[in-house]
Amino acid sequence: MKDIDPIIEISSLAKRYGDKEVLRGVSMSFQGGIWGIIGPNGAGKSTLIKILLGLIKPSGGHAKVFGKDPFARREEILRDVGVLHECNVFPPQMSAMDYLGYAARLKGKTGEDVRAAVECAGTSGYVGKRISSLSAGMLQRVGFTNAILGFPRLVILDEPTSNLDPLARRQILRIIGDIHREHGTNFLISTHILPELERVCTDVMILNDGEQLLCSSYDDIRERFGTGVLEDVFIKVMGVSDQ
Repeated sequence: MKDIDPIIEISSLAKRYGDKEVLRGVSMSFQGGIWGIIGPNGAGKSTLIKILLGLIKPSGGHAKVFGKDPFARREEILRDVGVLHECNVFPPQMSAMDYLGYAARLKGKTGEDVRAAVECAGTSGYVGKRISSLSAGMLQRVGFTNAILGFPRLVILDEPTSNLDPLARRQILRIIGDIHREHGTNFLISTHILPELERVCTDVMILNDGEQLLCSSYDDIRERFGTGVLEDVFIKVMGVSDQ
């Protein structure tokens, strides 16, 4: 499902920390769907996400989420954005359900929203347990459940399948596709695992050393490169040998 206005719009976006340029001239318009960001460590992916969440201010250019400046109107934007950070911290003494209930109240969501998210994410079997007793994979699923609470307009997922076994990875990808189709939720996914993006993404951006090397729909990528295998596309765009 595509929105009429861009969900995310970025123009000549730049970010510097002292003399180090972390992002340089990144531009794109995301109308909606499932957008994947790929690139090596230090490419600028996390910095871009932080700018979109209003956590840091760009050094140049601009970014808009729902047509609004995320740094100036962060609280307003985050009412309709779910987030799964790469490194999550949970209150260990709470049960997962109590944590999700607390998160729901902060977001203005209801107990019914929590139950719907738990059922959708497949976490009903252990959300009654204390967080300190959960495995890393279970905690990742709890974080994902929190991100989809209320099925917001946009969900940002940073390495969403880390700590998950292969079966759980496939389940999360299927759930992402189902949520997009059934609820119209748009997703931004940052991951190092390229085959996962091939399963769900409608649009892909490749970043390297702060520069945007590719930003296109997945259909256009297949037509341009003659393949839908993102690892092959990544190698070609990066200009490196796969030998």
